[in-house]
Amino acid sequence: MSKIIDVETSIIKTPLKRTFTTAVRSTNHIDSLVLKITTDDGLVGFGVAPATTAITGDTLAGMKYIAEELFTPVIIGSDTKDYKQIIETAFARVMFNSGSKMALDLALHDLLAKQQKTSVVSLLGASDRTIETDISISCGSVKDTLINIQNGVDAGFNAVKVKTGADFNRDIELLKYIDSEFTNDIRFRFDANQGWSVKQTKQFIEELCRYSINTEIIEQPVKHYDISAMSELTAFSDLPLVADESVFSFDQAERVINENACNMINIKLAKTGGILEAQKIKHLADSANIPCMVGCMMESPVGIVAATSFALAENITIADLDPVDWVSKDVYADYLDFSAPNISLKDTYGFGFDA
Repeated sequence: MSKIIDVETSIIKTPLKRTFTTAVRSTNHIDSLVLKITTDDGLVGFGVAPATTAITGDTLAGMKYIAEELFTPVIIGSDTKDYKQIIETAFARVMFNSGSKMALDLALHDLLAKQQKTSVVSLLGASDRTIETDISISCGSVKDTLINIQNGVDAGFNAVKVKTGADFNRDIELLKYIDSEFTNDIRFRFDANQGWSVKQTKQFIEELCRYSINTEIIEQPVKHYDISAMSELTAFSDLPLVADESVFSFDQAERVINENACNMINIKLAKTGGILEAQKIKHLADSANIPCMVGCMMESPVGIVAATSFALAENITIADLDPVDWVSKDVYADYLDFSAPNISLKDTYGFGFDA
């Protein structure tokens, strides 16, 4: 194959069209680390990962340091055919830090696809190129939330993820208006981002069941570390409970599965540190008959192309990949086509990124 001769990092800041607010953070832009790997035959692989400090603990400064000081000595001089060993060795040098790990994993996959003169989605074995995404609705007043849901429906989205967990009274009040204003053609997903207690979650589920809202999932209602609470709620709820922040790694996935702490796992490459670990989690979940969805942070088009490629290759159909709706079209036009609710990957080499 090829020897890696150079590693560089840079930073990208991408503005959002509107402020994104959840129970844990609010932002109007995306901060990303770009990792560039060059081989002795002139090929270049790019990995891009978000710094989502409130969720992953990653900062741009930390991600940059780890990539340059800890990963580069492992990467330089390595043969790209040994990409799995490169990833394993590099990841073993630092705990957590899934952002810098994602950048490395994606850069190597980008490089491998370019060497084979194909796209990453083809490299992973997918035949399809299109996936349906939902639209995320920020935390806000009941009035603003209803307006934003309607805007999403008018734009063509069939599934709506409503961010909750910041104000429980608002969350409860919101349900009666959703029930009265939207038909069952619209699929709802409620994501508390760890913002509720067990008691509140049970109350929300009981209240939700009073209405005829077409609800697909309840996502990460309680703190990520409270697996016993997730188990209790999984047993309590007739609606599927999704583990998101509770699952970053294979070991965490194994624990929530063994403790019956979810009905579904939300896999995000920014949590797993890229595609390889995500594949391991998906295959573990398959063996336990636990379905998976694919999600993302507010992140770059490269991250969305990577997540879409992974989802299509693993036959995942529930997707929350809507950052493309939060940025201007010129940000993603080179990588994918987006017409709500569908994301369609373009026929490019690698991820199609060229900094």
